[in-house]
Amino acid sequence: MDPDGRRVIKSAFDTLKQAVTPNDLIDFESTTLEDVWKAAREIECEQSARTSLRNMRRIEPALRSLESYANCIEVFCQGFPFLSFVWGPIKFILLLARQHINVLEHILEAYKDISAALPRIDILKAAFANDEDFQRVLGNIYSDLLEFHHQAYKFFRHRAWHFCFTFHWGLFERRFKCILASLFSHCELADKQASALHFLEMKKKGELERLENDEYERRRRNQMTQDVFGWLSADDDQQEDYLCDLADIRQPGTCNWILAHQQVMPWLQEEMGYPLIWMTGKPGAGKTILCSLVIQHLQKSESRSTLYYFCSRGDKSDDGCSRALRTLAVQLLRQNIDLAPLVHQNYLQEGSNLSIRSLKKILIALLSGAKNVYIVLDGVENVTRTYRKIF
Repeated sequence: MDPDGRRVIKSAFDTLKQAVTPNDLIDFESTTLEDVWKAAREIECEQSARTSLRNMRRIEPALRSLESYANCIEVFCQGFPFLSFVWGPIKFILLLARQHINVLEHILEAYKDISAALPRIDILKAAFANDEDFQRVLGNIYSDLLEFHHQAYKFFRHRAWHFCFTFHWGLFERRFKCILASLFSHCELADKQASALHFLEMKKKGELERLENDEYERRRRNQMTQDVFGWLSADDDQQEDYLCDLADIRQPGTCNWILAHQQVMPWLQEEMGYPLIWMTGKPGAGKTILCSLVIQHLQKSESRSTLYYFCSRGDKSDDGCSRALRTLAVQLLRQNIDLAPLVHQNYLQEGSNLSIRSLKKILIALLSGAKNVYIVLDGVENVTRTYRKIF
């Protein structure tokens, strides 16, 4: 194969390979076209049994077109598992979307659009199989296909993707249209046997569009995040200041015994011990100082999210409970910023209020999308009636 076309194929292959998890990589490398056909037929049988058939046969033209394309590049890429990264993601996406009818509909439409760009490949192969320009086109088509699968893979591997489907798919469709346009353009270039200059121009245009899409998504996410933080308007800064004040008060080397306590130590070691620890003691015994040490110990690990709130001794109002819930939600969002669209789409845009009941729903939704979350509440016994609503 033309060296430039081969480099494009290998670059696209390596990019997607680095993005997938080790387990998915093993599955992708062993997936064949027959495996994809088998998965499609199984899903069709399931949909039919649930009387929710969405005509899985719509994916057949895409698979036929991709098979024709595969027959072209297979000759040029012998000894490399490049095609597995065409078949593997398709099977992965179909199997994940099978339980969500609306999602499956969008996926089938996407592959229908892809199939519309590819039917001419077999005809062109007979005339231009040895043409270097045509071989470069094959490489660029492969790059477009893997760019689509790369973006789709990130979409479906996003935590709690089904909760934010409408938002994320809206962004993804914008990017997909650019990928689809590039795919059509590359196939048209094959029809015209475009020169190397045309390929260079298309590459620059594709890179510019990707940069524009990245910038658009970044600005959109930032705006949504700012809106959510402004909406929640929590006093997490005051909580952080208070935590720092407590750390300054605490004498170096003191309180460390709490980290080795027989009940606390297993709790600190993720996935071990009791899910809840309740520490009691008389007023002024130093529980708050101990809590500050535990919080700062938890914050040293980047693999978990640490939420905390120091309850005001004289706060008996529902507003105190509301501030606590809003603060915990904002702390969790700051450590899992990709969950902000979930709150924006499902609560802020829907006109949800900030009642204690709504705040509890928001916090529960955020907790379901985050991993290894620790929550430390201090002084709950002083305002039990009000803060009991948190639980």
